[in-house]
Amino acid sequence: MIDLPMYENGWEITPRVNEEYWNVFRISEEHVVKLPFGSDELDYYSHYFGEKLKKLFNEALIQKQAYDFGLSVPKVEGMFNVSINPGDNLPKLTLPGLVMEFIDGKTFCDLLLDETEFVNLEDKLLAKQKLDEELRTARMLGFIPSDAYNLLNAIWDSDTKDVYLLDFEYWKVKK
Repeated sequence: MIDLPMYENGWEITPRVNEEYWNVFRISEEHVVKLPFGSDELDYYSHYFGEKLKKLFNEALIQKQAYDFGLSVPKVEGMFNVSINPGDNLPKLTLPGLVMEFIDGKTFCDLLLDETEFVNLEDKLLAKQKLDEELRTARMLGFIPSDAYNLLNAIWDSDTKDVYLLDFEYWKVKK
């Protein structure tokens, strides 16, 4: 059991982590939840629910394997029911969600576009080097990261100088 504020059917979710991750929500200081789709697109995706849920379960399994092998990825806490409020005059819904560790940092997209004094070229080069090393290790361990160089799929923690891989929806494992 994770020590998070519980509601009848799971966690009450609040704001998105950021606008780039339309289906990832912060649920505590230490955790986020990834839903099969964003609450603003429930009508559109409702008939794809089974397919989206299958992808989310697969993503959870791959992310857990990657974590267990020592790759820098957010720790998976598990799949849990999450209560969401999709909007005005709509009933609350309960959806399965992938609960994982929250990583505070910048996506590589934000990092590369940031030209402030707080992100220097040396940090950007180190981040790229660490990303390459992490992906090389993932491939050696048998993972096939098909969308690995999507700049939204990695986070740079400038305090620890660590890279974390994210979003394993399209990853596979060699058989």
